[in-house]
Amino acid sequence: MASSNLWRSARAQVEAELLGRLRSPATLVSLIGLLVLSFLWVPSPTSGAYSIAWKNAHGELESGRYSTSFVGASAAVLAALFLTLIGFYLVAGSVRRDRESGIGLILAGTPLTRSAYLFGKWLAHFAYLSVLGSVALATGLAVWLRYGEGPFALWPLVAPYLLLVPVGLAFTAVTAVLFDVTPGLRGRGGQVLYFFFWTFVFLLLPGEFYGGFEQAPSEGSWPLFDPVGLATFVRVLHHSLPNGFGGDLNLGLAIIDEPIARVPWPGIQFGLGMVGARIGSLLWLLPPFALAVWVFDRFDPARGRARSRRKESAEPVVPPQGTPARVVAPAVALAPISTSPSSARAVAAEARLIWLEARLQRWPLAGTALAAALPGSAGQLPAAIFLLLLGVVLSEVAARESLAGTSPLIHSQPAVPRSKLAWKLGASLLVSLLLGLPGELAALLGGAAGGLAWLLGLGFVATLAVATGSLSRGGRLFLGLYTALWYLALNGKGGPFDFSGRFGTESRLGVAASFLAGAMLLMLLAQALEHRRERA
Repeated sequence: MASSNLWRSARAQVEAELLGRLRSPATLVSLIGLLVLSFLWVPSPTSGAYSIAWKNAHGELESGRYSTSFVGASAAVLAALFLTLIGFYLVAGSVRRDRESGIGLILAGTPLTRSAYLFGKWLAHFAYLSVLGSVALATGLAVWLRYGEGPFALWPLVAPYLLLVPVGLAFTAVTAVLFDVTPGLRGRGGQVLYFFFWTFVFLLLPGEFYGGFEQAPSEGSWPLFDPVGLATFVRVLHHSLPNGFGGDLNLGLAIIDEPIARVPWPGIQFGLGMVGARIGSLLWLLPPFALAVWVFDRFDPARGRARSRRKESAEPVVPPQGTPARVVAPAVALAPISTSPSSARAVAAEARLIWLEARLQRWPLAGTALAAALPGSAGQLPAAIFLLLLGVVLSEVAARESLAGTSPLIHSQPAVPRSKLAWKLGASLLVSLLLGLPGELAALLGGAAGGLAWLLGLGFVATLAVATGSLSRGGRLFLGLYTALWYLALNGKGGPFDFSGRFGTESRLGVAASFLAGAMLLMLLAQALEHRRERA
């Protein structure tokens, strides 16, 4: 009976959440972004760019020819990396929505257990991420049709995906469930923390424990804890490259001037040890899931008040000394208030609210903004951290009223700008430009192009946050896309992803302008949808 309820709950949640998410604008934007990223990730073999490269035993830089096996591996690495990062922001928050919409109180009155409810959430997250992951396979096929070599074979194209991606999506889904039910992690603080959690637990920990990514892995068994699968992929390369593996594995789009040798790659040779290790690593899902079940309050307000009741019971109770006399407060005359509402004041008030709502991020944001004024390379890391925190602070600006259910109340006030997006964009730009002034001074020291690129980057962050926040009616889509872009810019030390001109050694004004133009196109789409909603 218990198992029947478990699967019934899981199926209901998968159907409801999967259909709802697939119809949302956030999914459309995510699919478009994943398609664009996939074509950038596997560039033309004659372009001087690469996404997967290594040094052979003689120290020469090599990459693979575009056979179905190598294109499939490239698509699988892309999906494993970015769906485990972006995917968290796309699926996290479903428990919060049930809590705020009142559905949680209804579920609290049913015999549905905590484990059944959370298992349904995990399965719904995993199913949705798997649908998005299939786009990487389709893009890999399209890339092979455009640049591919040799005959087409389905299994070499699909095999790397099956080896790397499903395990990573399962870990991402269970992490989203754990963060959703844990106080202190289900808010914006948890959204910031997840990036560092993903970097350390998903990437660095398996890599360091099993020999690292830069050198040839030490001999031994296949990795038993490798959520993203990169440690496993390094071992696959080590055992399959025709000219040996000399280390220095590069994963990430890079452009070089020197020619790169393209060598045939035989693909993944599956063995019982490798498959058993990947399947066995799924057992690591049990501890975080069990912790989530233990932490989850099952929407019971009494559990949330238990600590405060214990605190109150510990305080001594002073018996009353008698019945106090009724005290009547004297009447106070209210001072008259003269108002002169305007759109400019509404924008200024919204900017002030953005700053007040930053809370835990407020002072780190201000500190890194000031440190970004340091000249040269000294200010690059503070500027990068400032941009990441700025994105977190602006993530829910466009959707604040929708999330809180206060849109009718707010928009009934006089002199609120007619366009909600213009209002939110003006306030976001004001906050970004004011906080970005120290960084602007440092950027100008590198030349006028650097100063203009920094301003365009600030405008890009504000515009993208407002546009995607309006399209998705939340901030998680923006955080997912923006965090992935920020990671690419930081990891690539600028290059084609340097949207602010501060990640590399030189500012690329054209790159910053291109990103701002793309965000403005999204803003136009969001504006059109806003007009459609108003007319409806």
